[in-house]
Amino acid sequence: MTKHTTRSAMALITRTVALISVISLASAYPAPKVSFYLSEESGVLDLNWDSAPQNLQQQLEQFGLSVEVATHGQPQLVGASSLAAYVIPVQNGHNFYSSAEDMRKVAEYVAAGGLVVLLDAAHSAGAATRDFVLKVLGYQGEWNVCSSSHPSSQDSRHIIRATKPQLSEWASVFLPPTAGGVLPETLEEARVLTALTWCRHQDAGAVSLPLYTQGGDETKVVAQAFGKAGSRGAVVWLGYSWKDGSQQRWGSLLQKLILAFANGAYTAPSTGNAEAHPGATIFDSVLEAATDAASEVDAVVRRMMTSAAGVYPSPVPSPEPEENGKPNKSPKPGKSPKPGKSPKPGKSPKPGKSGKSPKPDDEPEPEPEPSPRPGRSRNNGGRRMKQL
Repeated sequence: MTKHTTRSAMALITRTVALISVISLASAYPAPKVSFYLSEESGVLDLNWDSAPQNLQQQLEQFGLSVEVATHGQPQLVGASSLAAYVIPVQNGHNFYSSAEDMRKVAEYVAAGGLVVLLDAAHSAGAATRDFVLKVLGYQGEWNVCSSSHPSSQDSRHIIRATKPQLSEWASVFLPPTAGGVLPETLEEARVLTALTWCRHQDAGAVSLPLYTQGGDETKVVAQAFGKAGSRGAVVWLGYSWKDGSQQRWGSLLQKLILAFANGAYTAPSTGNAEAHPGATIFDSVLEAATDAASEVDAVVRRMMTSAAGVYPSPVPSPEPEENGKPNKSPKPGKSPKPGKSPKPGKSPKPGKSGKSPKPDDEPEPEPEPSPRPGRSRNNGGRRMKQL
């Protein structure tokens, strides 16, 4: 009896010590803090349109994360050293986040090592993402390629549901498995899903990496990471809007990204990766060909303009004397001579006066003198007939 009581007491003490240890660890390592944008004040979100933003918020809270919801504009980001990530839900309002909020503060947060999880704007075809990344990471120049792979929702649904999003080999470059945990091999076939091309920017320090693609097709990227050489922070774009609610594997991806940055697992890249882009060589060759074609067109135009003969019509010549009884300048249709006004055969002038050919009754610009010859010829002929 005494031995049994002793063993029970020891078991109780062991459980108590374990519970105390768990509580101590929880106190020493609090849940990562996430700031969540949920403000309608700037027109970025329309919470009456659909429940996608609220669905994303709920899934973040299911992870046990400390979610701070910002309902009145952009939250305080600068100086928030304990902030693991800043999450911006699908922009279903009439404004892009990048044009409505203070992007300088977001850029400072990312430069200090922060992570921004960004969802695209509805019907922006990638424009909202391009502008956001450009301003946050300070890229110099233009985007070579970064657009929606599916311009119409009907095509998007057809292509997206054909294959599940698969983990890209480039994901391990952005976040090594040993640092951020093993990411899901595939993601759910969500009904509302957007795909972008693998983006490429002119900036030599720009970094863009596809995390998940459709069937290994790098022109159909549904999760993409953006960074910059020397920057400890990053922007991760996700193509799922959360309109269909929580998704297990999409949620797992989101959680692992946040925990990796919370634990300092992300390493700043040393150089850009524009040369790794599959379209780098193709784009450069197309650009070179376009430049050559433009030069050839310019040379052809110059030859045409300096040529002696030319190809352009010469100026309209001034009116010349009539030839073969017809004026050079044809009269307008409304002023053409009527057949009834031509001289009759019986009243034509005598052969001796045939050298004076009659002129048309209607000239383009009638002059007072001389009077019409056909009339005078007929009158003279009539007087001679009476005398005879």
